[in-house]
Amino acid sequence: GVITERFIFESGPHGVADQRLIFREGRLWGQLILLYIVLHVTRTLISLVFYPFLKQWGYGIFWKEGVILVFGGLRGAVGLALCLINEHDINGNPYLSQEIAFYVSGICLLTLLINGTTVPYVYKALNIYPVNPFKMVYIRQALSRLEQQSRQEMEHAKEDWFFQDVDFAAILQCVPDFSQ
Repeated sequence: GVITERFIFESGPHGVADQRLIFREGRLWGQLILLYIVLHVTRTLISLVFYPFLKQWGYGIFWKEGVILVFGGLRGAVGLALCLINEHDINGNPYLSQEIAFYVSGICLLTLLINGTTVPYVYKALNIYPVNPFKMVYIRQALSRLEQQSRQEMEHAKEDWFFQDVDFAAILQCVPDFSQ
């Protein structure tokens, strides 16, 4: 899924700027902002309609998680894929293809710039999952085990003929000590 999404984003509608410079039309920018707002309102309404089902099925969902679902959920990969299909349609209207590509690319850009930069603050403000007081204890234990196992592996490597010319003291200086 991630590879497909990355491919769609990389092969997105790059030809828009090469043709007519429709992005200079002021009405399109206003409609883009309006579309961005309407998409969030629509996502909120859909989430509210399906909230009772989401709360009962699977792991369940709380209202704070629903806020993150609405605010952090828009990405644009499906829209970009549909835009690519439309852009390569030889029977389609080229101006309309450019306009659709402008809106889809603009929504992706606004989502990345606005939602992507502000969702950590929203998440922190909601305090969805309180910090586990034993989290650092678990992390220290895991890092200590990691350090112990890496030292054991290094001792085994010292005995191997293949690593006879390796300066293990220099390696230990370069590798961080995870037990601290």
